[in-house]
Amino acid sequence: MKGLFLMLLPMPLLAAEEWPCMQPLVPSVSLEMVWNGPPLAPAGDWREDRDLADLVTAISTPETDAEEGNAKLMRFLQSRKQNRARTVSRLMTGLIDENNATRARIVERLKMLGERQKGLADVATRLNDERDRAGSAADQELIDRANFAQRTYLSAQSTLRYACDIPGRLDQRLGMYAKTLENAR
Repeated sequence: MKGLFLMLLPMPLLAAEEWPCMQPLVPSVSLEMVWNGPPLAPAGDWREDRDLADLVTAISTPETDAEEGNAKLMRFLQSRKQNRARTVSRLMTGLIDENNATRARIVERLKMLGERQKGLADVATRLNDERDRAGSAADQELIDRANFAQRTYLSAQSTLRYACDIPGRLDQRLGMYAKTLENAR
């Protein structure tokens, strides 16, 4: 039974690495990673323009659907015909800043979830070992505890796999926004 449970553990947890996801850890995204347009002109602090800052904040939350955020971005751009290059520069800078701030919070949370998952794996492994050593003499309470620990681990692992996709989805959305801004110049 122990061998079966250990096969279910993902390699990063078995290796006791700090990063629990199969995807490579990318702590932040740079302009060069998402921007294919011409160089952006310096445009000052994007937070100085309250309407622009409000838009950047609104469309950068993890809960914001990419299509919905992109539609809001396009409407904003249509309302800002003058100083388009400055507006695009400020928007792109703000979007990268907000994406990276959100990404940093998510990365820290993923690391905490990974640590929790390692703890769950240790408990489940210990209980499975106890149950295996007891063999047919294992009492029902030990069997139930071992099964519960294993189910808890597997459930948390499913959540962790889903959560590990969040940084990539943020980056895809940022790429969509960058493309919209490149086309708006």
